[in-house]
Amino acid sequence: MLRSLVGSEMCIRDSINAEYGHDGPACLPPRFPALNPTPMRLAWGGSFMEQVGTIRTCRRIASALSMCGSLVIIVGALQIGRGNRGLSRLSSFYRLVLWLAVSDFLAAVGGMLGAPREDNLCGVQAMLLSFFELAGILWSTAIANTIHVTCRRV
Repeated sequence: MLRSLVGSEMCIRDSINAEYGHDGPACLPPRFPALNPTPMRLAWGGSFMEQVGTIRTCRRIASALSMCGSLVIIVGALQIGRGNRGLSRLSSFYRLVLWLAVSDFLAAVGGMLGAPREDNLCGVQAMLLSFFELAGILWSTAIANTIHVTCRRV
């Protein structure tokens, strides 16, 4: 059994699942003929599969918006950095914001992948989300520390 944790979704592949006609991510309910003859219904109406589709759509929309915001920051930094001094012209605080935008952009790329069925793509998504979401937290911590140090000097 191959497992890789991907954000809030778990991609689990198992040869037993293929035998029962279910080879998708683990967040989808398996269709065992004897145990689950009807689709699972939620208390407020709709099926579990409809809710998963809605969550995937919302995640992709949020990732697209995040990518757009990150691109605005990255393009702005590159426009400021044009010239003879390049990105060294940027202040240290703006460089921290730039690297936060880069890590957020790459985490959003991982979020756009949805719930891949291929093991290789699932591994790439796991790497993107795990590394760059943690990087975003660390860059935010660095920015907070820079603001704290700057305010203490004043």
